Amino acid sequence: REEEEEIVILPPPRETMPSVEVEFTPTIVDNLPAREGREEELKLIRRSQGKADAQDDGEETDLTERHPVFLKDKGDKMSKHGNFKGALRAYSRALDLDPNHLLCLCNRSMCYLRLGEAALAEADCRRAIEMIEGGNASTSAPELGDPDKKAVLRIKMSGRLAKALAAQDRTKEVIEELETALKLSGRYPEIQTSIQRDLDD
Repeated sequence: REEEEEIVILPPPRETMPSVEVEFTPTIVDNLPAREGREEELKLIRRSQGKADAQDDGEETDLTERHPVFLKDKGDKMSKHGNFKGALRAYSRALDLDPNHLLCLCNRSMCYLRLGEAALAEADCRRAIEMIEGGNASTSAPELGDPDKKAVLRIKMSGRLAKALAAQDRTKEVIEELETALKLSGRYPEIQTSIQRDLDD
């Protein structure tokens, strides 16, 4: 006797679904993912340099090696992982391209401090403070448009300057800088407490 063949009941075929159109954000740079904040930053910087929004140069160098925005990102990643020499190179390259890139200057001062280059850290801190107070940073410093962020950045740089001076055994100037930071931190109790602790030490 032949075995009966198993009967398999299949589900009915699906109805044809209408096609869905997907739109992607146009990017300035074809080989990098779009990030809204970075795209806007690139546009602002390109306009300030008199360039079009599209890619407009024939350099073979990778964009990440010839644009301050991407060099800063690279430096930030290296710094986060303790590679202060690599971060220093990235920030310095960014500053070669845009000498008024405030955040690269601030971050480079920290790298100099970590690498024991107190005099160079001091120079970067002083220049950053001048830029914060004078408002002459490049378009890559949106912090200057926000009064709170600007104030906190100014206080932070005073604190870093004090550390650079302390590393050079310039105690009187350290106290003066911490007192300046203390006055500026009136609206920020937590920062003020930290600065006062440093002064007491």
